[in-house]
Amino acid sequence: MNLKYLTLLGFFLLLLSACNSTKFLQDEERLLIENKVTINAEQKIRNKAYLKYELSTKAQQQPNSNFFLVPREWLYFKSRDTSKAINRLVARRMAESPVIFDEDKMEYSAKRMEVFMKERGYYNAEVETSTKILPDNKRVQVMYDIFPNQQYFIDTITYFSKDSTIQKLLNETSDERFLKQGVPGSIELYNKEVKRIVDFLRDQGYAEFNARYVRDLVAGSSDSLNMRLRLEVLPPAEGRPHKKFTVGNITVFPNYDPLDSIAFVTDAIHPIHDADSPITYVRDTTIEDIHFMLTNQKNYVYPKTLLREIVLQPKQVYSLNEQNQTYENLASLGIFRDVLIRPQIDSVIDTIVNYNIFLTRNEPISIGPDVEARYSNQYNTTANRLNLVGLATSFSLEVENAFRRAEFLSNNLSLELEFDVFNNFDLNTVDISLQEGLDIPRFIDYLGLWSIFKRKDKPSKLYDFLYQNATTRIGLNYNFLSQQNFYTYQLLNGTFGFDTQFSGRHRLLVNHIGIDYFNPRNIDTDFQEVLDANPFLSNSFGDQLFTGFLFRQFNYFYKSLPNRYGRSFVANLNVEFSGAEVEFANVIYNQFALEPTVFKIGDTDFSRYIRGELEFSLNNIFNPKHSLAFRANVGIGSPFGGSDDVPYVKQFFIGGPNSIRAFAAREIGPGAHCSADVHGAICGVDVADENNNVPFYQTGTVKLEANLEYRFDIASFFGNTIEGAVFLDAGNVWLTEQDENRRNAQFLFSALKDENGTVINEPFYQQLAIGTGFGFRFDFSYFILRLDIGYPLRAPHRGNDAWESARNFTLSNETLNYNLAIGYPF
Repeated sequence: MNLKYLTLLGFFLLLLSACNSTKFLQDEERLLIENKVTINAEQKIRNKAYLKYELSTKAQQQPNSNFFLVPREWLYFKSRDTSKAINRLVARRMAESPVIFDEDKMEYSAKRMEVFMKERGYYNAEVETSTKILPDNKRVQVMYDIFPNQQYFIDTITYFSKDSTIQKLLNETSDERFLKQGVPGSIELYNKEVKRIVDFLRDQGYAEFNARYVRDLVAGSSDSLNMRLRLEVLPPAEGRPHKKFTVGNITVFPNYDPLDSIAFVTDAIHPIHDADSPITYVRDTTIEDIHFMLTNQKNYVYPKTLLREIVLQPKQVYSLNEQNQTYENLASLGIFRDVLIRPQIDSVIDTIVNYNIFLTRNEPISIGPDVEARYSNQYNTTANRLNLVGLATSFSLEVENAFRRAEFLSNNLSLELEFDVFNNFDLNTVDISLQEGLDIPRFIDYLGLWSIFKRKDKPSKLYDFLYQNATTRIGLNYNFLSQQNFYTYQLLNGTFGFDTQFSGRHRLLVNHIGIDYFNPRNIDTDFQEVLDANPFLSNSFGDQLFTGFLFRQFNYFYKSLPNRYGRSFVANLNVEFSGAEVEFANVIYNQFALEPTVFKIGDTDFSRYIRGELEFSLNNIFNPKHSLAFRANVGIGSPFGGSDDVPYVKQFFIGGPNSIRAFAAREIGPGAHCSADVHGAICGVDVADENNNVPFYQTGTVKLEANLEYRFDIASFFGNTIEGAVFLDAGNVWLTEQDENRRNAQFLFSALKDENGTVINEPFYQQLAIGTGFGFRFDFSYFILRLDIGYPLRAPHRGNDAWESARNFTLSNETLNYNLAIGYPF
């Protein structure tokens, strides 16, 4: 190691050694520096590491943390003189009171751990404590030794109630029980089961049912570690059954202001609404047996719009689920600041629940100007690195309840300019974008396509769910981009589809109509040379029209909640079509035409392709400071009909901040193809080194990628966290067919050889790009700023020297790839 670095390291260690907190302690005081939890079990314990973490949280005293490796308790002692402003800042934001070891708190913590283990079914668990005092006699480690012994499991469990109706309901839901044969006999599962019973019975009309009617578990005789249990649901009083409730009056206040008094109007004259008056005048308007207390305010939402969202119905059996669903439906409209549903038992008939629903409106119009500065560097077509400073400004206008049916209208205009810092601040990029969106909180069945899910005017569960929950989305976007030494283009996009959420974890987005018109113009001569050298890119850089009139895009998302072991799962499936309807019409036309043709609009082609991509990720949280994340991604695209290839902008690529971070975006692939324009002499072509830095355009129609990342906390300051990460990325893109201009690029499971037996295309697993690296995440609460530094281990375009950078490990600006981004990569 370089002497300079050794000197810096030695100085840093000396500085840390000076931060000695123990010299400030009193004679009998000892600083707690560690709680060590050890689980001593003969049997295998599932997810032992997470159980160990859960136990550690039960310790009443936790050691002090560090601020960038500096002990916070040392900062506490050094900042006690609060007459100085800097000391007050340190004391408030960085310091922590020293944690002085307390033996009574240690024993109390042990009892908490013992109770915790018994709640998990380890009824004979024992916790032993010990301490280790360090040689300076000022620091102490506390050891908690956990002896779980055996875990008890349920052999049989009997549910009983003297109320025969309740007994029948309990029997009907036996498959949904948390307490069942073979599961641990834990208090945790018992508490979950009690909540399930309460929620279930309240959903069946028993509005007053609560947890006190569920008796504690009674254990009968047991065989070894197998428990025989009995759970009883008690009646409200001896000989009386639980009361079953029905829904009575439902009264809705659509323009409720909690600061106003409500005055009811019964005559024909409705006073003009005065925004400054503390009185709101309302008139009872009954629609389908639901009372709407309407004012004469402008821009109120139509009652029939609210009616679709109210699941509760008069004279029906009381249901907690329908009450909650009504709340979620009204809140999801997005036009109300507060939604309050207040149930009340009728004063005359004590088995009827009346509802008042109070809805407080948001401000109908919001305006959001925004300004943002950016920095980026890139190569232009003449291989010169550009240092670009960008200034982006945007203006948004959002209108809630735009047409009085809870529609949400959004308008956004943005402008971004990029200047070359070291070239007289020349204007390099102009990017103008206009976005219009309309969200309609109801399902519009485009051309009756979903009517196939109806049977004799009786909708299926899927159609009924879409009708109740889907939001129709209409979008229109225009983008103008002019980039020096490249091109100018216009992109026009229009969509029509719907978005719906299933059970909080599943989300489905479908675009029936999707039209994109790509119109490149003013192609620079330098960029034209790039197009001439890349036929696959040139073929995709003309006027193009992407269309879908019945089905354009399908997006399905799934996100699980973390389970008790800290594991969560996310999946996303995206399928996209273009030109399917045009191709179908084209085929029919050519069956009868004298001269077959390919449909076009002038010189503009209809792009015909299908593209699918599946991504899933796993996240395992060992504890709040350590986690492991994994992501896998696979994609494939294929042209059909009159198109020869998937358009360049729809092909897959790897590299960049959210992919294989050791390589730049589009630098690698397809397969082991080596481009002389990009990689120069590496490909065995005599090309000057300065030409090795032209922009990257490597894409493919098949994609495989996997990423593994270990995340851990480094330090925290001012309530924010600095997190570190070590990652390993692998993957590539390939072609589905052979391409003479891009050799060794086809996706194959086995090697392809020529007539001489020479391998001309390796199997895909021998063409993987691999990279590793280290990253920092700066958590500023509102957003996460991420810096990842990647190092290539395997570059498939190098052929036999693919592992060159791994064998000759060298850290330099030439080998490291820097990625700056917002948010986690996955």
